[in-house]
Amino acid sequence: MITRIRGRDLAFAGADPDASLETLVLLALYIAPLGQPRPAGILLAMAMRMLYNIGGNRNRPVRDETLEQRQHREHVRALFWLCYAIDKEMSLRECKTPLINDADCDLDLPATYVSTSSDRSFFPEPLSTKELLFPSDLRLALMKSKIQSLLYSDHGIAQPEARRIQYIRELDQELSDIKSNFPVTCQPEDVLDRSVPDSLLHDLSLRGVNIHLEYYYCLSKIHGASSTGGISSPQMEKVGEVPNVLLPAAAHEINGRRVIDPQSAVLTNIEVLAYLTANPPRRPPNPPPNSRHWIPSPDLRDHNTVVKEIHNYVSRLSPHLYNYPKYTHQTPEQLQQLAQSQSQSTDTPTLPPIQSNEPTPMDIALRDLITQLQPYGLTKGEVVTIVNLGVGASPPAEAAAGEEGQEGADEQGEGEGQVNGDGGMDVDVNGEGAEGEEELAEEDYGALALLDTVIEEREERLSNEDVAAILGIIRGTLGSGQGMNGAG
Repeated sequence: MITRIRGRDLAFAGADPDASLETLVLLALYIAPLGQPRPAGILLAMAMRMLYNIGGNRNRPVRDETLEQRQHREHVRALFWLCYAIDKEMSLRECKTPLINDADCDLDLPATYVSTSSDRSFFPEPLSTKELLFPSDLRLALMKSKIQSLLYSDHGIAQPEARRIQYIRELDQELSDIKSNFPVTCQPEDVLDRSVPDSLLHDLSLRGVNIHLEYYYCLSKIHGASSTGGISSPQMEKVGEVPNVLLPAAAHEINGRRVIDPQSAVLTNIEVLAYLTANPPRRPPNPPPNSRHWIPSPDLRDHNTVVKEIHNYVSRLSPHLYNYPKYTHQTPEQLQQLAQSQSQSTDTPTLPPIQSNEPTPMDIALRDLITQLQPYGLTKGEVVTIVNLGVGASPPAEAAAGEEGQEGADEQGEGEGQVNGDGGMDVDVNGEGAEGEEELAEEDYGALALLDTVIEEREERLSNEDVAAILGIIRGTLGSGQGMNGAG
């Protein structure tokens, strides 16, 4: 922005005029998935205004265009399409009017954009200058724009029911046409039903997985707009039922089927650790004698490596997760015996034990934590980050031990009181303190510093009393583990 304002100054003579636009787009791409939609929307609005000012919303080559001018125009158009995809995604998720009006833009896809049926859309391959790739499929971004305009805008909601049903059927057919052009081996329902080889699933790129998730998201938004309980379609009949391993808000139920919402389906580190701990990986079968280049089926080698790295990560960088409430039904001794039997077995690997459907203490703690934090208006991303970092889950013993002028017995008593929520903090789980309501205990300032980095605009949204209450809630729910999970 400064480069454009002061472009004639000698100090800015060699500056890239598009650098500010690229910076805004990159920042919006980075912070949007981190649970900060408002700052991302502000950055996106600034980027879109700059794009409109330089004509990025139109694709109109000038007469006698040079090679350099054409390359610059194509680069600006690529930035426009990136902003277009972000804008349509955010507007559909928030059910708000998008920043970009399709009538003011040229929406012809770039000439070098990757074909729908190309394997490059789903499998990682070396980048090519002949094909243009984006994080997801631009055709689905155009689809989201139509869904928002026809079904979720004020004009679309005001339409008669018969007209809305007509829109739903037309959009469903258009989405089906997009899916039919996907490669035969990358059809979403085949991947969901695991009817394709495991090796193909492992070879899918992040872009390919994202396209599948966005396809199901568009499908759920189309049929979720029906007030008659859903419109039947050939696509919905083929969607396999998703295992209920996510929170209820993480999936939309349509015609008795559960369709994943890719942004809501977020698990905390402790939930991932709990699942992998309760379901240890199976040992791959032994290769047959005199075999070369043998690949086990199913090939679990990469899976086992990921499980091992996750446990190493927790033990080295997040050991506080072991102090959370018990997150498995088995005791650490039982899990260790199971792991030893898996490693010593020479026969066909045994399956993990059948898990109980009863909630673990950790499940109950997370449910209580989310329920009690609702009055404070924390976003999903902020709560997930608090759980992952263990902010305030246990009192900072180092700070308490380093205080001067206090006796050892007082320090020990104060530390125990903080864990139970009725000691030095003078704050109960419900957030009502007895004394010193407007001041935090000195040992809580470390947790406050972390909360300032986790909670956006913390000082405007939460008072010190609120922070003390939040820390009390965290300690009352997550701080009662008492080392029941062992050492991993």
